[in-house]
Amino acid sequence: MDIVIDIGNTNSKLGVFENNSLQVVHKFSHFPDLVNYLSNASSIDRVIFVNVSKHTFTQTMLPSIPMIEFSSKTPIPIINSYETPNTLGYDRIAALMGVYSQIQSTSKLVIDLGTCMTYDLLTSQNIYIGGGIALGLRSRLRQLYEVTGGLPLVAPYPIEERFVRNTKDGIMSGTFLGMQAEIQDIICQAEQEFAPLEIFLCGGEADLFVNRFAQKVKLKPHLILKGLYRILNYQRNKSYLETVIGIPKIQS
Repeated sequence: MDIVIDIGNTNSKLGVFENNSLQVVHKFSHFPDLVNYLSNASSIDRVIFVNVSKHTFTQTMLPSIPMIEFSSKTPIPIINSYETPNTLGYDRIAALMGVYSQIQSTSKLVIDLGTCMTYDLLTSQNIYIGGGIALGLRSRLRQLYEVTGGLPLVAPYPIEERFVRNTKDGIMSGTFLGMQAEIQDIICQAEQEFAPLEIFLCGGEADLFVNRFAQKVKLKPHLILKGLYRILNYQRNKSYLETVIGIPKIQS
């Protein structure tokens, strides 16, 4: 079996792939639990990981398991035009690889809604031109709670009304609807500049925003894990994967 790992700012996710299919996803809130899982696992063929956290995760921690760290040095079939590739969070590129197609006629916008909200644009020529970073919804709610003296910490929920009559709904009106408007503006600008455009949502908060935009938006769970698996296969057999056959389709 193959293991793919997304070590994020809040949680780590580990996906188990067999026969081009994602079999199971494990979520770890504590980093040592991830290391312990890998130390006790058996029948692992290959491991690839991306790490955007403050934790250190290297081959020396698990010397018996062959691992690839996805970074700016890892070959991929996407042209990266980012001006500072060494400071780029490569989970963002992994997500783009999750929607990559060698022969494609549309640009692709991936919006990842987690601890941070990131949005990234892959052109129809498979050129990554960049994107942006902002706080995610829960991060905005926590920041509002921490920098004020009397506002409560609110668990996120969708809301329709802009003008509300209680503090809890007022917080959600400002944060949730504000973030929704922000995403809608990003989509509209990308559509104007890079049409035809496909739009994808992923991340832990993505389900809160599905069906709230004027354009068709596709929800893609575990997109980073699936992108990492494609990258892992690309390293194994570049000559095959670069043919017109393209990268093998991942089964859901």
